[in-house]
Amino acid sequence: MEKEEDVYNWFEIENSTIKSINGGTIHFLNVTSQEWLDETKAYGPNGNNIWTHHVAVNIPKNLKFTNISTAYVTGSCNENDSELPTAHDEDIIVADELAHLA
Repeated sequence: MEKEEDVYNWFEIENSTIKSINGGTIHFLNVTSQEWLDETKAYGPNGNNIWTHHVAVNIPKNLKFTNISTAYVTGSCNENDSELPTAHDEDIIVADELAHLA
């Protein structure tokens, strides 16, 4: 199961940073995670077998804890790479609420 993934990469999506409903800052990353099977058996979000994902990094307005993080994972693939969620997207709101607990 442990295999180096040659396609793994990530970058911050330019001009995508938004303010959350609770006043935090959300940065969006594009993460290329893996090559899945081969093109005859898998069809990923970019029309091939390379899987990419949008990742929202939510930094609370009043950051209290710097030694922990939480991953809130949803089931979707970015079929439209140019379409990012907004501060009013349900999953962004849930993640924002989690980030501001404490």
